[in-house]
Amino acid sequence: MDCFISYSHTDSSMAKKIHQSLTDLGISAFLAEISLRGGDDWSDEIWSNLRGSQYVVFLASEASCRSPFVLQELGGARYDKKKIIPVVWDMSPSNLPGWVNQSHAVDLRGKDPSAAIEQFTGALAELKDGNWDLLKVILAVVAFVVLTLAIAQIATRKPTEDEDPLACPNCTRGGTVFRMSPVPPDFKELVGATHECTNCGFKTTLASA
Repeated sequence: MDCFISYSHTDSSMAKKIHQSLTDLGISAFLAEISLRGGDDWSDEIWSNLRGSQYVVFLASEASCRSPFVLQELGGARYDKKKIIPVVWDMSPSNLPGWVNQSHAVDLRGKDPSAAIEQFTGALAELKDGNWDLLKVILAVVAFVVLTLAIAQIATRKPTEDEDPLACPNCTRGGTVFRMSPVPPDFKELVGATHECTNCGFKTTLASA
């Protein structure tokens, strides 16, 4: 097994898209929701595939960092000395749980999607030429899927009536700590300015007042 995907069911659609994209490229990836079959002992199958995987991709959302099942998988991966690759997009790497923050995280907060597309197409070209690096291709696929889905979620998200107007559109945090920074005294003075979320690093441009 090339890759084991550790994720929260909250991020199921993202995890399944990553799994499908890797599979389409001929990379073997284990995703419990898809890889387990009826009648399988899910616990034994998960641990067996975790031990047999070369890399463990941890989709490190706030939800997955709170999941006891995900934390068990990461503990097992750490015990087996697997290479764990945390991928963050809606939280800071400093908030990764315990031992996982010892692994260098792929931080996609505020990243330009066009760069992810370029990285993805470059990895595909190398794969086609037969001169490719497994980890590089895996990371290119993950970055491409996470960023494109995150953008789609932001675009279709509808604010609630009581939502903080200064809350970040990416991680939806509001309040005095997680407001977009800098906070202008008068929005009309800073139309066109770029603001960066102090929580997830997402950048947005104020289009109008």
